[in-house]
Amino acid sequence: MIRIDRCVCTNLSIEHLAELAKREGYTHEQLIAATTAGDHCGLCRPYVRCALKTGQTVFHHIIIDRPERDENAA
Repeated sequence: MIRIDRCVCTNLSIEHLAELAKREGYTHEQLIAATTAGDHCGLCRPYVRCALKTGQTVFHHIIIDRPERDENAA
């Protein structure tokens, strides 16, 4: 079983990143700017995004990062 719980580039845990975002009121992009987590290879971005939405900080499945669809696009 796989365990995904951190940004491999910065070695920061997703739990730490989620706590920091909550404490500082950061959006996902602000968190990336403040920590550089997700700014290198980008593999942790969907997990951090999910953690910010749900509070989950440990994952056992692969999340494919797809750009969010613009509902107003033609």
